[in-house]
Amino acid sequence: LGSTVEHVTKLEHKHLDKKQISCTVTNMLRSHDLVNDTASFIKQFTVYIATVVEAVGVNRGVVGSVAGDRVHASFNAVKKCATHAKCSVDAARVLHAGLMSLGVDIVTGVSSGEAHCGPLGSKDMMTFCAIGKS
Repeated sequence: LGSTVEHVTKLEHKHLDKKQISCTVTNMLRSHDLVNDTASFIKQFTVYIATVVEAVGVNRGVVGSVAGDRVHASFNAVKKCATHAKCSVDAARVLHAGLMSLGVDIVTGVSSGEAHCGPLGSKDMMTFCAIGKS
């Protein structure tokens, strides 16, 4: 196990760029209430994901990860976007308006600031990261 731990702790990175970015994180509320009704859950979750991906894309952002019902998107981290803070907020507004009109409750957070962005990980698993204080 010692050699595995040693191997895992050796992080590699190609190049981390320091830049101003914005992030939007969205969670669908009460999704666990629908899990017992599989058909309803799949329908609502599909609408949720499709709406998030569209709102982020239209506002020049990139969906970076989906974990359960949490979606993380970045603006100006992967794809250049000079107005990243405005685009991130606009995406959040579109999400709330669109999903609430469909009866899907969400909570969204927006963060903006300086971050180090780029591929980070080990030789066995590399992923894009945005690491900052905000």
